[in-house]
Amino acid sequence: MEKEFIGVSGFKAQLKDNEELFVKSSITKENLHLAHLEWLDLGNINFQGRGIFRIVTDEEVPFQIIFKRNQYDSMKELYSILLPYTKRISIDKDTKKITIFNKGNLDKTVRPMNKINVSPPYTYLSFDDINSYEVICDKQVINNDMLKNTASGKYVADGVGALVGALSSLNSGEYITNLQIKLNVNNFDNPCVYVNYITRKIKSDSQMAKDLIKMCDEDLAKLEIILKKDEPVESKVSNDPIEEVKKLKELLDMGILSQEEFDKKKKELLNL
Repeated sequence: MEKEFIGVSGFKAQLKDNEELFVKSSITKENLHLAHLEWLDLGNINFQGRGIFRIVTDEEVPFQIIFKRNQYDSMKELYSILLPYTKRISIDKDTKKITIFNKGNLDKTVRPMNKINVSPPYTYLSFDDINSYEVICDKQVINNDMLKNTASGKYVADGVGALVGALSSLNSGEYITNLQIKLNVNNFDNPCVYVNYITRKIKSDSQMAKDLIKMCDEDLAKLEIILKKDEPVESKVSNDPIEEVKKLKELLDMGILSQEEFDKKKKELLNL
């Protein structure tokens, strides 16, 4: 089943069941996998009763649907359908699999206009495939330690804040042209997988930059959880037998241990 959304200027967006999006205006048209959507912006209705729905794909020029007030609900429906495809990674906790939505085209020269985007739309990894990660922003590398330091040793609420702090400390400038996560994986032939968030020159304080940096920040927090899955839990048992005896004495005084239990454990710890 196909769905079609038409704006006031003849622009239309057509959705197909096989994850294709066809967008067309009087000057440009594009047919692509939905997985290649980079960002969406559904604007508010202005005083003239018009709004703009921006669709950013891996093309240089975003598509803009101008709509009337009475078309807002239709544009909102289109927005809700397309929004999940703007994400960069999808994590299945049950199967421990990660789907990476490949943003940006691998080679624009081999992609004829109005044909399906030739870039593979997805890359699949398992949790065990990932060794480590780092963030690359305009050729500057942000490693895991830098992220932790800017978040005071831990990620803040909702996984947001670490990357924002790191980028601020780097003073990346007025524009950002590239933001990606580099995943180091267990594969000699292809040891790195890149997850692209920003693939074009945009202002650092633009809404698009803020949304994509926040998305990257949240994905980093998820990766941190995945990479900690096999870390050994630090033992709470001290190697100092005297300290352990002191702890046992506290349990004895509290009535949790009996005198007999205390004496037995004490002999074991002190090798008596």
